[in-house]
Amino acid sequence: MRIVVWNCKMALSRKRQHLYALRPDIAVIPECSKNCLKLCLKDGFEGRWFGDNPRKGLGVLVANPFTSRVPENHEANGSFQWK
Repeated sequence: MRIVVWNCKMALSRKRQHLYALRPDIAVIPECSKNCLKLCLKDGFEGRWFGDNPRKGLGVLVANPFTSRVPENHEANGSFQWK
């Protein structure tokens, strides 16, 4: 299993091919926008995005055959508070 953590510094949309070249099973992407994460979903990943600011949050991507699920205490509006 290959796990990648990469702070793309808010530029995932133009740098995501570099991420794909690493062939991650799980990728944790700090400082990514909600819209950029959606591009990765179109490219064949499944994932979740967490944050209060749609321009800067935490993205978690998983490659097939893995899947992700949201914790039961996750708020419906998409925000997740770390405690």
